[in-house]
Amino acid sequence: MSDKPVSGLKRNHNSSIKDKFLWNRNRRGAQSLKSRPSTKDADKQISKFNASSPDLFSLNAMSNKYNVFSGGYVKVHVLSEMSNMNIFEKLLHHTRSLKQWEIHDISLEQDEIVSKMPTGIFSTPLPYSSILGVMSVDLTREPINCVKIVTSSCTYLLQAPNAYQRDRWFYTIEWKMNVHKYRMKLYNSVKPEALLYELKVLVSLTVDCPLYIDDTHQVLLDIVSCLLSQKSEAMSNVSHEELITALAPLVDQNQPSLEICNFFSKHCRQSPRSIIVIDMFTPIVQRILKHNVDFGKSTWLRTFVVEYIQALNCQNNGIESVRTFIRSVHGPLSQCPHPRILNNLVAVCLSAIYQCFSTEGASGEKFIALKHKRTKTPVATAVSPVNEHTKNNLNNRVQAIATDVKNTKNSLQENLNKQLQQKEQQNSDAKPLNNSKQNRADLNLKESYTAKLNKLDEGNKHEMADENYQVVVLFVEVLKEISKILDWCPGLASLLQPLPFPDESMTNLQFTRLMYPVIERFAEDDRESVVKCLLYSREDKDGWLQVYSPGGSACEDNGKLFSKMTEALLKPGMQTGKLKKFLATLAKTHLQVVVMLALRENEVMIKVLRDMLQMGILTDEQEQLRVVSALRCTPSGKEMYEELKSLLMVLTQKKGPKAFTLAPNSTDSDLRTLFGTGSWGSLEHLDLSFTHVTSASVDVLRYLPNLRHLNLWATQIDDKGLRAICDYLDLESLNLCETRVTNEGILCLEVMTKLEYLNLNSTELNSETFLHLKKKLPNLLEVDINYTDALAEL
Repeated sequence: MSDKPVSGLKRNHNSSIKDKFLWNRNRRGAQSLKSRPSTKDADKQISKFNASSPDLFSLNAMSNKYNVFSGGYVKVHVLSEMSNMNIFEKLLHHTRSLKQWEIHDISLEQDEIVSKMPTGIFSTPLPYSSILGVMSVDLTREPINCVKIVTSSCTYLLQAPNAYQRDRWFYTIEWKMNVHKYRMKLYNSVKPEALLYELKVLVSLTVDCPLYIDDTHQVLLDIVSCLLSQKSEAMSNVSHEELITALAPLVDQNQPSLEICNFFSKHCRQSPRSIIVIDMFTPIVQRILKHNVDFGKSTWLRTFVVEYIQALNCQNNGIESVRTFIRSVHGPLSQCPHPRILNNLVAVCLSAIYQCFSTEGASGEKFIALKHKRTKTPVATAVSPVNEHTKNNLNNRVQAIATDVKNTKNSLQENLNKQLQQKEQQNSDAKPLNNSKQNRADLNLKESYTAKLNKLDEGNKHEMADENYQVVVLFVEVLKEISKILDWCPGLASLLQPLPFPDESMTNLQFTRLMYPVIERFAEDDRESVVKCLLYSREDKDGWLQVYSPGGSACEDNGKLFSKMTEALLKPGMQTGKLKKFLATLAKTHLQVVVMLALRENEVMIKVLRDMLQMGILTDEQEQLRVVSALRCTPSGKEMYEELKSLLMVLTQKKGPKAFTLAPNSTDSDLRTLFGTGSWGSLEHLDLSFTHVTSASVDVLRYLPNLRHLNLWATQIDDKGLRAICDYLDLESLNLCETRVTNEGILCLEVMTKLEYLNLNSTELNSETFLHLKKKLPNLLEVDINYTDALAEL
């Protein structure tokens, strides 16, 4: 009897545990499987849950962006017809065995879903037109992430590995279905209103779709391009402004195609004052300028930008609208953050200018101006027979002047040269020629030939058509506005250095007049990177200096711009290490121009002649006498010549000390007084340490022919003086300790290839400049960089 109660207790205990287990399991199932009912009442609850879930789902979709899924491996299953079961029961029924699923490599094509393994379920492609609906299916209890595709015959289930991949499949298929649907509608529509409406709907669906713009918008742009090319008549009746407004979200982040650009360009030509030009086209053009890499591969983009700028010029503000656009593209910062904008803008301007001149040639209006290439090849003229042995060419045209002057038997210049040579042999010095009638007559002779050549050029001037001229004015104004921007000016000068304009434009007076302010701004710039671009890019090519030289077709200011460019090129540091070569080139090609301007009391040309004499560039004795006579024709030239003569007499005599140390606290005037007397031609070592000597004293030091060692410790020498030292002296040792030189000036030392000892102690030297100098100075044996940033960085 004692066993019965025990067994009864055990039985009651086991039943309570089982009931508790079943109750807990049912509770967990009810919490985790709300979407898996087994009764009709539960179906109502699920419908209520599904009705409230889209808000949460759409919120999640808006926060996520997906890439368009082009294809991949996926599990596929086809649901059979079970009318008495809902979708969730069907899933549980058919997914109990893996044999019900097939693995396919599916590709989402333009019009259909295709399997790369056409067997089984996907033995035939599934067209988008046969799909009735697409939905996303997810079971909380069972980890099944599926996309449900409903057709008229069956239902397809595509199982993804996770929820993210499932959403990618779902949104991609849904978007491709919409694109296919509306593409067919657009291609079959005839009425302009229907075309515009369907296009707006398609754009709206694409913009609201949670797929990335780069993957979807380009497809719509291709559809629009096809419509513009195939349905041009129907699209021409569509309101341009409404169509552009509809396409604005698509082209905002994508480059427009050829057909769309042609459509935009047409609108710019037909309605340049439309509000669409500023509101819609401005961001499109800005994006093209910022991100375009090569206009050669997409010329339609360049054409559209050209038309847009011309449309801006037709606004109420005119050219001021164009200037505002240029400044807005650059941005408010001192440095433009987009390096491609400058190159693209210049390419647009060059293209427009080339188009204008090619239109002039194609219309049958031949240019009578010289057709030769912009090289230094002599060109025969009708002024007089050309002597082949003539050396002093005035660019290409002035050679005729020089030849005619030399071949004139009774030339006053030859008589003057003979007289000067005889007097030079007797007195070793030319007498002043201020009152020489012969020299003035020679000057008048040169001016007469210059005037004669100008008359010949008048017949060669070609007037552009007014329409083309206005276009050239506009785009040269764009170049002018670019030159005003500080950080763009060096890049513009570099791009314009090789004269990238049509050959006809360089002989067209209208064009060279327009380009005058741009080149003048280059000449007024103090930066070496800008000024150097005034010279030729190659030895056999002309540069802006030759284009605007006196005697050429572009010179109308009597050599004012030529003098300004020459002065800029002769500034200290502009021709570091190449000054003598530049002066030699100037003497070879433009000596008569320099002499003519010097006789007109041009201070820059007088200094050029003085430097030619001082550096021994003129090897021909007659040329030297001609230069001396020109210098002594003007008061300032005579003063410079007399100073040069006295300095050369003192500083070139092979007598005096080989080493000299200037007393501490001496000044520039003390140094000039010292070198104004005695003989210093043998001086090799000069110590100016701990003096108050400044960069102004370099004008005296440059006349020392044998100077090899220079000590400037604790002087007032700065970058300007250091550049001048590099121009005129070739030293073996240099001490710049505790001077005012910076990294910019120190870089000029790279031309001193004989330098063996260099002291840069206590200067602003950094590691980058130091490493650059070590590569450029092969003979450098010892360098002192103590107390500099270079030592700390290395």
